[in-house]
Amino acid sequence: MPTTQGSTPAEATCRPRDHWLGGTEGRLADRGGRRRPTFRALRGMLSHRPIDPVRTLDQSQRLAAVSALMASLEGMAMLIERSHRERLRREWEHSCHSFDNAPRFIRLLARGTAPFPARCALHVVRAATCTYVIVAPRSAPGRAGATVVSGVVTMILYPSQRLGSDGADQVTAMSQMLIGVAGLVRSAAVRDALIWSQAIQASMSYTVAGLAKLAGPDWRSEKALLGVLRTHTYGSPVVWRQASRCPRIVRIVSMGMLAFECLFPFAYLPIAWVPRLFIGVAVAFHGLNAGVMGLGRFLPSFMSLHPAVLYTSAANTHRPSRLFPLLAAGAFTAAVGVITCQRIAADARLRKRDRSRKTLGLEDGRQLVLDRPGDAGRGVVVLVGGLGTQMDEFDSLKGALAAIDIMAVTYRRPVGRAAPTGLLDAHARDLVRLVDAIRSESSEPVVLLGYSLGAEIVRRAIDDVSNSVHGVLALDPSHPGEFVRSDRKAATVPSITESLRIFRMATAARLGALLDAPPWIQSIAEEHRRNALDEYRSARTWRSVWVEWNAARLTLVDESPPRPSVVPVRVVAAGRTVAGDPMQAIMYNELARTTATDERPVAVIPGVGHDDVLQEDRAVRVVVDVIVDLLFKGSSGARREAS
Repeated sequence: MPTTQGSTPAEATCRPRDHWLGGTEGRLADRGGRRRPTFRALRGMLSHRPIDPVRTLDQSQRLAAVSALMASLEGMAMLIERSHRERLRREWEHSCHSFDNAPRFIRLLARGTAPFPARCALHVVRAATCTYVIVAPRSAPGRAGATVVSGVVTMILYPSQRLGSDGADQVTAMSQMLIGVAGLVRSAAVRDALIWSQAIQASMSYTVAGLAKLAGPDWRSEKALLGVLRTHTYGSPVVWRQASRCPRIVRIVSMGMLAFECLFPFAYLPIAWVPRLFIGVAVAFHGLNAGVMGLGRFLPSFMSLHPAVLYTSAANTHRPSRLFPLLAAGAFTAAVGVITCQRIAADARLRKRDRSRKTLGLEDGRQLVLDRPGDAGRGVVVLVGGLGTQMDEFDSLKGALAAIDIMAVTYRRPVGRAAPTGLLDAHARDLVRLVDAIRSESSEPVVLLGYSLGAEIVRRAIDDVSNSVHGVLALDPSHPGEFVRSDRKAATVPSITESLRIFRMATAARLGALLDAPPWIQSIAEEHRRNALDEYRSARTWRSVWVEWNAARLTLVDESPPRPSVVPVRVVAAGRTVAGDPMQAIMYNELARTTATDERPVAVIPGVGHDDVLQEDRAVRVVVDVIVDLLFKGSSGARREAS
């Protein structure tokens, strides 16, 4: 019988098989001594080694400190170089508006950390504390306190460098706060609870990311991964060229990544080597991202979560009491029950509110839900919202119009039954039916205001209502060919599609209560806020948004110029929309020139974004001026330029 060199036949026959490799190590090692170290290292990596809480905290603190130190060194390097300082200044000017509606404390914090000297000082403090955590021995005093300080500094820096931060910074801050406090407390139960919290966060980070990718067909093929590799920020020309030649391999890699992320909770199987296998794959995954995509800080930041997973895994003999996972499961069940009850109550409130509103029946049995306060007064404005725009979002504009005795009519478009390519035309027919109903009850002049996608619906309906309306106001409008004319618009289609798919699935699963309130909620009347927030979080809203988005991305691809209009058209644009995409200005001018007999220049409102154009006071004033001009023909000139 053949034997390996240096072993007897009896030894070769009696060599025990490994309990999990099923003898594979022995057979492969017999083929040559050169392979023995490899399998010895593999077995050592996956073999069971107990980990206690002290060692868990020590490893997590050091790894998180490495990530935070890298972030501070990168931050200080950018602050030193003049070109980077200019870019940071422009980024702050762009992102500072994100905190306009935040609590006063957050606004003060953001403004206080915006100056470069303040940022540099915070980076120095974080770098010093992280260096101490890394080099100090495990028993050194103050390591836990220094970890907490570093986490606090990371959170303080977030508002001022929001555009430059990423998931690594968020994971680092969360990890340092949990393990830092865990190192400070004396209660073993509280310490274990904090470690469990970190382990649960690690599992959620991978699992939720995997499920979110799984919802998109691009991630189930090679398209998404190839697209990422082709980008300027995260791509690599060399890797992309090689990967594009082997799409099947890229698809296998993408599917393997999805499987790893979605199945990460199986790391808690009561098998000694399973947790370390998942951790090893995670380290390889982040290491590959660091090498290919330049996401270097993701490696130590996510690795700081891994010791908690090993400590809480079922294979660890030092695993804490099983009472915590039972309590966590009970708390999760209770939270799901509370969220479900809240959603049921919110749906009941929305149904009650809708019953109190006026409705307009359509030919196929559907109904338009209207908000039509009072009488027509001096005129009527029909407000046609954009993608997902709620009736309550027009509150500021409706109030300004009511002050000059002009009635504003808003309505909610029903979920369409038409095919995606015909949905906008179906919405246009519904609008024609609404205008006819208004004209049958009042002889006052009517103006149509179309906001965003609503402007395209108005444009499609204009021929059928040309004898019934005095004019059209297109407010930061969609263009019939924007997805082929504007590269910036076209580039956003995949990301928006994936985001809306996730929102639709989450709200359908009754998780809408977890959505943050949008900024415009604070600008509407207080008595309307609860119902407006309920509607924003409802599955009905996001189902309608999903249907309309699919229709828009398939329909707004007309490369020919917009057809002429026999009704006067005015275009009001948000300044940030035009500044962010020069092609938008060209398309807006095309829409403004559709009325050859009454051409007016585009009114641009500087400093206002697309999402704020319905609430900003200066934008509302410009819109009201244009509406008055359209209604009464010269009694008040449209504002050509806004200041």
